[in-house]
Amino acid sequence: MSKWDKDYLELCKRILEEGKEVENRTGINTIKVPSHSFHFNLQDEYPVLTTKQLFFRQAILEMFWIYQVQSNDVRWLKERDVHIWDEWEINEDGIWRAYQNVPDADGKLNAFVHQRSCDVPLGLPFNVTQYATLLCMLAKTTGLEPGYLDWSIKDAHIYVNQVDGIKEQIRRMEELGDFPAPSLWLNPEVKNFYDYDNSKDLKDVKVLNYKHHGKIKFPIAQ
Repeated sequence: MSKWDKDYLELCKRILEEGKEVENRTGINTIKVPSHSFHFNLQDEYPVLTTKQLFFRQAILEMFWIYQVQSNDVRWLKERDVHIWDEWEINEDGIWRAYQNVPDADGKLNAFVHQRSCDVPLGLPFNVTQYATLLCMLAKTTGLEPGYLDWSIKDAHIYVNQVDGIKEQIRRMEELGDFPAPSLWLNPEVKNFYDYDNSKDLKDVKVLNYKHHGKIKFPIAQ
């Protein structure tokens, strides 16, 4: 079954049970814990949540926008029917991500991601799938295998108006269970990260056998 669903919902439960409610610039309070970490073995699982629908096309195109196109112009995303940044003219999400990758002695590429602030219901599911995909792409185009993805978060939080949605996701896990994790297909003909198709169709990337329990809508705090 999906280890990522279990690990993710354990964080959600920890925030709800142990977190401190605080005010912030948006005017909508958050419940937060000061830090959290995850450890992913990409040989075992490609992390995509199954207890709610993850819109992987949008997630991967946003990753291309940042790392392949190296843009902050949201018009590029809009042209591809990705509307996650429509409220902002440039990418100023307040989340600083440090990404480092290092090959090991076994021919695997490992990576470390640090987030200084994390909207757990909306941001984290997108981000984990994005960086897992990026690591798999970089490994493939450098002749390595994807290895470990280690993830650390400072200020992991849930907005108070997102709590009901998270409780619904927890209920799904407890009553319905999760699904097996899907798998990632990358076009074997692509030899360079910058050559992956970043059109609306995303022709060189597919998430296979993805089953989920449907969408959960979470409000955005600005």
